Amino acid sequence: MKQLARRYCIWKNIDKDIENLVKSCKDCSSVKHSPAKAPLHHWDLPINNWDRIHIDYAGPFQGLHYLIVVDAKSQWVEIKVLQRSPNSEITMKLLNEIFAMHGYPLVMVSDNASIFTNEEFKYFCCMNGIKQKFIAPGHPVTNELAERNVQTLKDKLKLMTSENLPIHLKVQRILFRYRATPLANGKSPAEMYLNRKI
Repeated sequence: MKQLARRYCIWKNIDKDIENLVKSCKDCSSVKHSPAKAPLHHWDLPINNWDRIHIDYAGPFQGLHYLIVVDAKSQWVEIKVLQRSPNSEITMKLLNEIFAMHGYPLVMVSDNASIFTNEEFKYFCCMNGIKQKFIAPGHPVTNELAERNVQTLKDKLKLMTSENLPIHLKVQRILFRYRATPLANGKSPAEMYLNRKI
């Protein structure tokens, strides 16, 4: 938040003012989480964008399910909203929509849910040249990129409950803000993926 604010304005003690604002915000404190524990598995940074993606489902949350796909290099996020419980067929359809825009990844990391481990989904990955990697059972932190974005989505949607917008517009706003916000390296996912600010 501080890095994003500094892109548009600057004043003395901007960081402290933002910290105080966040501390006094009731909505912000309601979605605050403890820092994540150190991951059990260290993933090497891919050479290219979209070489490795991390996927997971969020939900049911507010009556819907959300497919979350995160590029491991740029941290570019895609989110698809589902009105009903996901299955392999729906998941493959949604992934094909995403892959039509970004291309096929070399590696896809997921949990061991039956949606991702059944023969139909394995065949889908094999036919598209995607190597599947599964996280250690009972250790979701090994898929931290996807898990963190699941929690971020839920937190942001909670903060937007008073906004009278269709869910797809809420998700678009969340994605836009996330993609435009600088990461720890000072660059936003948009700068790292699209090579420009948005």
